[in-house]
Amino acid sequence: MCEKQRPAIVELTSTFPRWRGDWEPPFVFELCRRLTSFFHVKVLTPSAPGTQPQEEMDGIEVSRFRYFYGPCETLDYGGGILGNLKTYPWKYILVPFFLVGEFVALAWALRSGKYDLIHAHWLIPQGLVAILAKKIFGFKIPLLCTSHGGDLFALRGPFFKVLKKRVLAEADGITVVSRAMKTEVES
Repeated sequence: MCEKQRPAIVELTSTFPRWRGDWEPPFVFELCRRLTSFFHVKVLTPSAPGTQPQEEMDGIEVSRFRYFYGPCETLDYGGGILGNLKTYPWKYILVPFFLVGEFVALAWALRSGKYDLIHAHWLIPQGLVAILAKKIFGFKIPLLCTSHGGDLFALRGPFFKVLKKRVLAEADGITVVSRAMKTEVES
């Protein structure tokens, strides 16, 4: 008798350990590790100097997308995207390349047709990238977006407000990690 195939999730994130023992926050890794008992989990995360393009970490299929010349792929690690942009304004140059690289990686993964859910960690940029990929290519895969806070509270102004509202309206499900964030999303 054949074993039933587990549903498959593609996790889209910019917060993921670069290697075992990395000091980067492990919250997405820990969630994915726990999900592997029930789902096939593929993580799409940015490349960084010293990382492997493809690997398996504790049952998680990890694929790191390229977005710039290798040594310069430093937008998200070492303080997060927002922290890096504030500390190193030159890194704004990397943002459009990052968005395109992430978009291409997600579209390529979804073309395989084997994923049952997209889980985007952060409304912007991951949620926005997932919505664009779904709309442009007509993917009918449900989208779950999780806000971890920085995307919800730090990105202010009318432009980001419109983008966040659009992601919240287009996502099939939204999760947050605190009651304060739930109140903010509901407003």
